[in-house]
Amino acid sequence: MAFWDGWAGKFFGRSVARDYVARLDNPQTSWVDWLSGTQDAYEVAYGNPVAARCADMIGQAVAQLPIEVWRDGKRVEDHPLVDVLNRRANGEDSAGQVKYALAVLMATYGQAYLRGVRVTAGLSELYVHGRKGFEPRRDRQGVLNGYEFRRETGGPVVFPIEPDGWCEVRRIIRQRPNLRDRAASPVEMAGRSIEENNAVRGYAKGQFEHQGRRPAVVVVDKDTTLEPDQIREERVRLSQQMKDDATRRLPTFLAGTLSYQELGASSSDMQAMELRNATAREICFGLGVPPVLLGIAGDSTFNNQAEARVGFARDTVRPLCEFIAGELTAWLQPVAPGVEIRFDYSADAASAADEAVRWERAARGVGLSINEKRQLVGFGPVGGEGDVVLVAGGEVPLGMKVGGAQ
Repeated sequence: MAFWDGWAGKFFGRSVARDYVARLDNPQTSWVDWLSGTQDAYEVAYGNPVAARCADMIGQAVAQLPIEVWRDGKRVEDHPLVDVLNRRANGEDSAGQVKYALAVLMATYGQAYLRGVRVTAGLSELYVHGRKGFEPRRDRQGVLNGYEFRRETGGPVVFPIEPDGWCEVRRIIRQRPNLRDRAASPVEMAGRSIEENNAVRGYAKGQFEHQGRRPAVVVVDKDTTLEPDQIREERVRLSQQMKDDATRRLPTFLAGTLSYQELGASSSDMQAMELRNATAREICFGLGVPPVLLGIAGDSTFNNQAEARVGFARDTVRPLCEFIAGELTAWLQPVAPGVEIRFDYSADAASAADEAVRWERAARGVGLSINEKRQLVGFGPVGGEGDVVLVAGGEVPLGMKVGGAQ
């Protein structure tokens, strides 16, 4: 702090400098202030069925993609990292479970922590953790020098960055451009829509609890006079009839006729379902899942679910996988120099759609030989007539005689 009280404090002001150091020592969470700051992004997402399903779909999509290890432009099949990243991550979790947890945490918090046990040329175990208990450690200049885990019992555990650049813990985070230690949480972006969707669901639950009974009035005829005792008796009688009503939504007594009359549905009742679908679509947009895949009515972004699956794979799953692969590659350089981590997308929906386009393009390729068409779809050349160009036999030049006529 002496540095900031001295030279830097003259230029930036001591309050600004101290606030910056305080943020370095106490990084903020990735949840929004209007939800009181104590809400957990993961719990908020799983308290809403739309957000929970979106996060689950992202996790499943990432977990089913194999991870490849490359070195010098060639795929390495027998590298020690292959078993940890594709088969058995640790003694408790499979590699699929670790990838699923990592993707779900990135889809909710926007950050996750990896912990790996270092061995020669790779890792022997890999674990994934949420942000609870972990904090980055920085020096006075704001440079990361390790991580700290605060246990419930006992002192904190420090994971320093070793001289060769290796650290047992790695934080994968989508940083906000203006705050280094604050994640861009997708759930935070969709937080307001989640809150509104939960409120509409709560309103619909209240409607269900009183069995769809609308507000009603009981009025006394203008020529009839009821004594207070008689009114009390009517209230008791109606209360007994509606004792199964959880909300005790009894009719209101007014001066006039003695008849029971239900009121019409209010505008809020009629708009509740549309508002519910609208907020659900906003949640899907915030988390990057096409609403069509969840069967939400009113969305016409895609013509069918096949197009939606392709868009989901290309616009959400692949960018997340590329981000994770880049972080893993950077983290493992001290352990396995020159190694590059990649995801295999050959089995996802986008690859299937691209392959169908290539086959259609090859089939319609006029003026291409058989070998050139085979090359377009990924097959090798064939001998013999492979270099022959096939054309439609019914197409002739316009000036050529056909059947003796010009």
